[in-house]
Amino acid sequence: AAWEGLRVYRGKILSLERHLRRLFKSAKALGFQNVHTKSQVMEAIFRTLAANGMRDGAHMRLTLTRGEKCTSSMNPKFNVYGTTLIILPEWKPTEGATTYDNT
Repeated sequence: AAWEGLRVYRGKILSLERHLRRLFKSAKALGFQNVHTKSQVMEAIFRTLAANGMRDGAHMRLTLTRGEKCTSSMNPKFNVYGTTLIILPEWKPTEGATTYDNT
């Protein structure tokens, strides 16, 4: 899987374009097929944030997996169809510019 960690501050996602470029670059390097489009990923992100009322003090893990397979093999030739997008948001306010509490 390829993933990115995103922060939400005052209704905006910090460096969203840069994160998405890196996510798609990683997916390409891993040989993912039938990857979600940038607009599909952005729509899913904003829908998730809106559904959870998250406009500030939030962190989300954006994960793109190779997708469903017909066997447990890691060989990408066994994928049934395209990638799976997982968006996991959580409330995680920062207490200062350099504070990251992983508890």
